[in-house]
Amino acid sequence: MNMYDYVKETPEVLKYIISERKKIFKPLVEKISEKSFDEIVFIGSGTSNNAAVTAKYFIEKVLNVKVRCEFPNLFKNYENILNKNALYIAISQTGQSRLTYEALSKVKEMNLINFSITSDLNSSISKLSDVSLDMSCGEEKVIYRTKGYSSTLIDLYLLALELGLTQGKISDKDYKEYVENLEEISNNFDKLIDISKKWYEDNKQALISRNNIFIIGTGPNLGTAIEGSLKIVETVKCVTNNYELEEYMHGPQNALSDEACMFIIESEDESKTKSQILDKYLKTKISCSYLVGKEGDIKLPCVGNKYFSALELVIPFQVISHCLSIDKGIDLAKKRFPDFDEFVGKKI
Repeated sequence: MNMYDYVKETPEVLKYIISERKKIFKPLVEKISEKSFDEIVFIGSGTSNNAAVTAKYFIEKVLNVKVRCEFPNLFKNYENILNKNALYIAISQTGQSRLTYEALSKVKEMNLINFSITSDLNSSISKLSDVSLDMSCGEEKVIYRTKGYSSTLIDLYLLALELGLTQGKISDKDYKEYVENLEEISNNFDKLIDISKKWYEDNKQALISRNNIFIIGTGPNLGTAIEGSLKIVETVKCVTNNYELEEYMHGPQNALSDEACMFIIESEDESKTKSQILDKYLKTKISCSYLVGKEGDIKLPCVGNKYFSALELVIPFQVISHCLSIDKGIDLAKKRFPDFDEFVGKKI
């Protein structure tokens, strides 16, 4: 199994999570169905944090509570004021991230409500948390997570919906419409993968010749830009960065050069026009600038609403990460620095 195989497995996993949502989130709903909370704090690194950043705005909309996304190291060592009325949720696909474990331990010591989301309910983080939820992504042996990212993201959407329905914060009608939209997305996934793969094959020479790749997004798709750049730097091993749409125009544009490749994520919301304007400008300055969306260079027939579209718009970056690394002769089965995790104490 390679990275692309796991991307291809994703739609069936999403369908499974949707169909089993009542069972998956039952422990969470039972634990806090009658408890009030005014904040949700997600703790996770890398892809886990990116999924939380992406889901943040939808969760806030449905549950009407503030959502914070914390890096484990900062939370553990530098956060001094913890909200006693918050839910603390640790996310780790393996359940073995050392700093996430230690950050969760800090929460436990203060007897605050805590949960975990992992793919291994026997993992250290799962056992430490008061309630552990199954990420339900199945096995993913490739360490550069794609299936796991998408699974975490839909888990967080559904977490909000199940809690919202139970606590009367969302109507049965809206709940049903949101779930139906997620089902529609999962049924559309294969088409988006195929379109992304074809686009890559048609444009790969331009990508192969560049060692600087930048991704711009905003709103829920700022998290998409962050995850996309993480996937590319992990796999292609080149310089990458990500920017919020408006913030890119306040300084970073001065480093624009034709040595770079730019991707702008076109969300179907109030930022759409500005994304298109920036894309038009960049195309007058560099030869490798692409708009990703319904009307973009990577033209995706997305069906998700402005929040759920993040599930779809990340697909091209997952496909590019795999294909570009292969065409650059990079073996993703081998870690570039195999002694790194043990040396820095990354895992439990």
